[in-house]
Amino acid sequence: MDPLPPSAVRAMSVSDPPRLPVRFLWLLLLLLSATAEAAPLRVPLTIPYALLESAFGAWSGGADDAGCRRLQTGAPELEARGGELHFVATVEAALGAEVLGKCVQPLAWLGMADVVLEPYVDEAWQLRFRLGATELSDADGTRAPVLSAIWELVRHLLVPRLESFSFDLDAPRAEIRALVRSAAPALETVLAGLRLGEPVAGERGVVVPLLLELPADLPAPPVPPPVPPPVATEAEDAAVLAARRQAGERIDAFLVFVVKQAGLDLEDPELRAALFSLLLQSRYRLLAILDGSAPETEGDPVRVLLREDWERLRGILLEAEQRGLGGGALLRYVSFLNAGDVLLALDAAAPELGVWISAEGLRRLALGLRPGYPGDPLEYGYDVDFELRRLFGFPDEPPLPPPLPEQEPDRSGGLMDWLVRPARAAAPAPDPVTLLGRHLERRVPGIDELPVYRAEMAGLLRLVGERELQDAALAPGAAAVYRALLPATALIESCWRQYVREGGKVTFIASPVGSVGLMQVNTRVWRGLYDVERLRWEVAYNARAGAQILLRYLRDPGLKVAQRSGDAAHLPRAAYAAYNAGPGGATRFLARDGSVKAGAVDRRLWRLYQGFSAGAEPDLQRCDVGGDES
Repeated sequence: MDPLPPSAVRAMSVSDPPRLPVRFLWLLLLLLSATAEAAPLRVPLTIPYALLESAFGAWSGGADDAGCRRLQTGAPELEARGGELHFVATVEAALGAEVLGKCVQPLAWLGMADVVLEPYVDEAWQLRFRLGATELSDADGTRAPVLSAIWELVRHLLVPRLESFSFDLDAPRAEIRALVRSAAPALETVLAGLRLGEPVAGERGVVVPLLLELPADLPAPPVPPPVPPPVATEAEDAAVLAARRQAGERIDAFLVFVVKQAGLDLEDPELRAALFSLLLQSRYRLLAILDGSAPETEGDPVRVLLREDWERLRGILLEAEQRGLGGGALLRYVSFLNAGDVLLALDAAAPELGVWISAEGLRRLALGLRPGYPGDPLEYGYDVDFELRRLFGFPDEPPLPPPLPEQEPDRSGGLMDWLVRPARAAAPAPDPVTLLGRHLERRVPGIDELPVYRAEMAGLLRLVGERELQDAALAPGAAAVYRALLPATALIESCWRQYVREGGKVTFIASPVGSVGLMQVNTRVWRGLYDVERLRWEVAYNARAGAQILLRYLRDPGLKVAQRSGDAAHLPRAAYAAYNAGPGGATRFLARDGSVKAGAVDRRLWRLYQGFSAGAEPDLQRCDVGGDES
């Protein structure tokens, strides 16, 4: 971990303390207002040990001179033991005497210093430490007669430095007052009751309680949309749904911004995978909220979603902190986590205050992770986000297919008849997937066309699947599962159709919740990761996207579920369950005792999967396996 620069540490006579840009009071800009009795709120703020270690480490490597005595400390570690904070560091000492004007050092010692630190906050909002018991030991942990002399050296050189160390907590107070004064002057009076409690040594850092006195005469806040009553008019239902959609999109945009920034800062593949899983699962849950299929919650379900997303995000970032973030990044994430923790703690401890996360609040919170960002972190759109795709290991987007000819060729004779017609001499060899996709574009087959259409669609799915398997490095058994699962999934999702005829016009198949095309790829869940217009209108692009998503879920969580259960039959079931309901739904086909539930979706999936595994042909009239359309 990179240490803070020496100028950021107050040691001895250094007058410029480290400033922790913890914007943890942004919550006062987040529409915190209500009518309630004044009550103090106690919210724990954490200064991570890793950050303090970095600050201490800025001077620990240097040597101190005191006549013919020298003391050098190594990089310290801060440890919480039994409710006490311990400063532990290697100590290298040299004890000598001045002889004839020269320093003679006959004695050198290498050992460990273990000092109990008692944190406190002074009147100037500086986090400081009183020193408790100090233990010195040789490198092997034993005591030696020379320790008394070493202790005198430690007492004169190390102890004053520890006692003079401070960590500035006043900077955020001044910053927040400036923000409130400029953005919401009426709320500045709330800051009058702000104070800090007694800090303690927590599991991962020094915990400083934030104590906030809220007056009883705060203005009434805008209230989040209520849960619709049992009987509501169509207009009331539409208004509630629109408000939830707007709030959900705001949360999704916020989460995308944070996940992207964290993904850029973290290079750990496991942590990146956890961030991506969080984003997807949040989107699946939002989808369920909007279509009415989500389980009932106490209060606004979108608000509950945000609270639970934050807890998962917090856990991932804390794990990243433990694995080591660079000094600058660590400062930003401490600010971000404390800000969100304060907001969510207020929401949980005093829901009667009507704390709600406004667009401006989320925007300010997000920008704390990327100061100077020129755009709007809450922008919600459907354009492909190539940075997001790269971060989470998506392959390059396929090129756009060539434009359709002004007059489409007659395709009644099948694909081969179409391909062997005269072509321009200089035309390059076309990509087979693109060719099949173009041949199937806007096709709504009649009953008599189904045999040919079935063969061509089977060819497209087979080509797409094999192309995805080329770089997948799957074991042969898992690859065989994928080869049968891909056509089975397409049959469940759309009966192998991309298009439908409505009002005499051909359009793409779409579900009420925004899933489109052959593989029913949901445009809300996968926005930014795939081109929505191409998902709608290009059958080959839709097939590729669905094949990639299914392969991703087969690898994780599908393989993990099958490995944990020891049952290979759980692999296709878990992969499709995740495809259908997100990573969190991968085990929904399992009962508590590990047996398979008798759900209709799983039964159908299993029957189709077994059929394709055995080489059966699909019946596109019945949307099943077996039978003959000819």
